[in-house]
Amino acid sequence: MPRSALGRAVRDPVLLGLAVGTAVLVAGYLAGVGDRADRVRTLWATQPVLDALLAWVTWRIARSGSTPAPARRFFHAFTVAGCSFAVGDGYQTVLELRASTPTSAAGTVQSAFFVVGVVVLLIVMLTYPAAVDSPRQRLRFWLDAGTVLVGAGGLVWVLTAVPGVHLGSTLLSAGLLMVAAFAAVKLLLSGQAPMTRAGAWLCIVATALQGVAVSLAGRGDDGLGLALHLLPSVLIVVGPRVQELEMRADPRWAGRYRRRSYSLLPYLMVVAADAALAYALRGHADVKVWGSLGAVLVITALVVLRQLDSFVDNQQLIGRLDASLAELGRHEQRFRSLLAHSSDIILLLDAAGTVTYTSPAAQRVLGLPPERLVGRRVGDLVHPDDLAETVTRFRQAQDRPRATVVLEARLRHADGSWRRLEAVGTNLLDDPSVAGIVCNARDVTENREFQERLRYLALHDSLTGLPNRALFTERLTAATGGVALLLIDLDDFKMVNDTLGHAAGDAVLSAVAQRLRGCIRPDDTAARLGGDEFAVLLPGASAAVAARVADRLRAALAEPVLAEGALIPVRASIGIAETVAGDGEVLLRRADSAMYAAKQRGKNGRQRVPG
Repeated sequence: MPRSALGRAVRDPVLLGLAVGTAVLVAGYLAGVGDRADRVRTLWATQPVLDALLAWVTWRIARSGSTPAPARRFFHAFTVAGCSFAVGDGYQTVLELRASTPTSAAGTVQSAFFVVGVVVLLIVMLTYPAAVDSPRQRLRFWLDAGTVLVGAGGLVWVLTAVPGVHLGSTLLSAGLLMVAAFAAVKLLLSGQAPMTRAGAWLCIVATALQGVAVSLAGRGDDGLGLALHLLPSVLIVVGPRVQELEMRADPRWAGRYRRRSYSLLPYLMVVAADAALAYALRGHADVKVWGSLGAVLVITALVVLRQLDSFVDNQQLIGRLDASLAELGRHEQRFRSLLAHSSDIILLLDAAGTVTYTSPAAQRVLGLPPERLVGRRVGDLVHPDDLAETVTRFRQAQDRPRATVVLEARLRHADGSWRRLEAVGTNLLDDPSVAGIVCNARDVTENREFQERLRYLALHDSLTGLPNRALFTERLTAATGGVALLLIDLDDFKMVNDTLGHAAGDAVLSAVAQRLRGCIRPDDTAARLGGDEFAVLLPGASAAVAARVADRLRAALAEPVLAEGALIPVRASIGIAETVAGDGEVLLRRADSAMYAAKQRGKNGRQRVPG
């Protein structure tokens, strides 16, 4: 019993009243207070009160919200039994109060109502569901139950069957003790009892004492006999009341008790049956019988002890197994939680590249629930431009067990957009527990876009959007074969800034950049090197081609630029240099020299340096 429930029981006025009243009556019976008739009448007068109290307590339990549905049916039956007991005991009380010589023996009507109550309880107990899920569990349960009931039957018969006593009294007491035995079976073997352990054991003891009391009926109304008649009626009320207090302290009492894999009860009944046999043979057996019986008893004890030792080992093994399973369950739950909240997608691919598992992150990254990805080939989601590289990397991993490859590819989102994923794949096809290629993929779309934006800003002029000197130098260095270079410097640009302001100067620069784009080929590069200096890289262009491009540029720039409400004329000096192969820096210096030569000739012209 939980400490909180024990504290409630100690302070409970119902239990305190029962304890005080029972102590006073038992003490009076044992001390012989008053004459015998008064003691018997007092005994019968208490019975209807206790029966009514039993019906009230069990009715309250049946109506409690924390009582499981099967247990409610049990306690409703208990209430009916209590009412039946109250009617029978009330009738008998009236008879004994009127009788000149009252007796503790039950009358016909009282016995009939008592049997009705017992039958109701027996029916509901026989039909109460047992926590046995498999045929083997069911077989073990009934084998153990049969052992207990047969052993209890033999023990009861030995203890209650007395020559010369009416057989009906013996059968009734035997039936009561069998009910107690069956209740113990339900409690300890089925793993699902309608009562808490403390409440159930009190009722079991009460039923057993009732059987003993019935067997002693008519054999004397001494103090001990009267006490044995009173105690079962008190305990049968105390049991449900204790249960009610436990239910208040722990509303989840029904799931608190865990069924053990074995029970000691069948083995205790084996010992009890052997003891009953020895008790029955007293005074009727010779030395040979006692020697054989002693050997049987010792062998039985050794076998039982050996079996119990095995049970203890099995129970410890089951305990360790349960602990391991619980730990495994916690690990699995932790793993599932990590997967559910991870931003990375975990994919498992078979040898054909088909998705066999994907983590919940696929919903967040690709907008696709895992069930829509499983069974699809991952190549169906890859961007066509990335498919060849993806297939190559997949085959590299596939050809080497335990090999790891890293790749980056764009995968289609459910909304039709593309998400760039960085994936690490490991070939675990040879691992039977995995049997696949494990891929951990994370979404790097925003990161790559940010990096590309930074690279663009680092390599492009912020005003004109043209490549800057760094990117131009990179492309000039990478150029192979024949290449021509135009170096353009705006004439008298400083005057624009000084007279019209920097806003007008910026407008002129932007207009020049736009006109440069319109005069070159797609493979050419127009760049702003700084200030009012521009350059055009013409891969594979001859001197004649370069001259024609320069003339187009001069013609495009000849049109004035409208800025700050004024038409601003634009003139430029262009230096031309070309080479079949050589150093880019040398080519740039040669073009620079040609540009200055053009300025010295009067500006707004072009000058070529022979290659």
